[in-house]
Formats: sequence, structure tokens, C-alpha cells
Amino acid sequence: MMRWSFDISAAGGSAGIWHMFGRVINPANQSDYLVVVGTETAPVGPPFPGNDGAFPNATHRIFEQDNPDWGWSRSGREEGHTRELIDGVNSMYMMHRQGNDTRLMDVFVWADSDTYVPTDVDYEGTQLTTAVEPAGKATTTWAAVKSARQ
Repeated sequence: MMRWSFDISAAGGSAGIWHMFGRVINPANQSDYLVVVGTETAPVGPPFPGNDGAFPNATHRIFEQDNPDWGWSRSGREEGHTRELIDGVNSMYMMHRQGNDTRLMDVFVWADSDTYVPTDVDYEGTQLTTAVEPAGKATTTWAAVKSARQ
């Protein structure tokens, strides 16, 4: 399971219906599940049942599409790609369904427009963040101390 938190107000957004897009390589049509905490319950751990319980395919499945090269998944409006977000911080959880080592993901985009279609130009030159901010972490601090002592 992977989790990302994001603040839609940082981009001028507000609560309502949003569409999630992913830039992926998915040559074997391997899909996963998506839950967004704010309007849904946070997952507690595996197993993550599909199509018969907590995660129905019609509302939670994402990336159900063949993309042999880097490309944007679908139109972002099918199955689990459309969600209701709350004002401020939302957390999205991706849970394993079929994903294997042939499927890669590198960019996620949320849009509140019904007509928006992402392109690579949309994110080129934007401020990129990492899942972990290295400042203040033990390894970063130790490296700085060690470097200063030499």
C-alpha cells in the first residue's frame, strides 16, 4: 500500500468532484485500487478484496488499461479515477490488486475540470516533491556532521 497526502487548496481548489490521472507504463493491464481519505474510510491492511467487498471494481479500480510506453491512464473519469475530495488535505491510498514489476508510475494529477486532459507539458517545470523530506533526518544530519568534521 502507498499513501500520498496533498492539499487541493494549495492549487486554488476546493471540495467537490475531482478526477485523478496517472502517468504510467502498464504493458500488461495491471490495475490497483484507490481510496481517498476524507470522504472514505482509511484502509487498515491486507487483504484487499476486489469486486465483492470493500473495493468494488466499478468505484475503486484504477489504471485498467494497456500502456506499453509512458502515457496518461485513461481519461481519468472511469471507475476509481473520480472521487469527492474535501477542502484542504486529502490522503490517497493505492492498494495492490494486480500490479506487477512491469507497471511503473511517476506522476499523479488531480483536476476538478470535467474536460481537462493531462499532457507532459502540464508538469514539466513544476515544483517536484519527494515522499520523504530529507532535511532533519538522521542520515542527512549525520552526513552533514561527518562532512563538517573532515
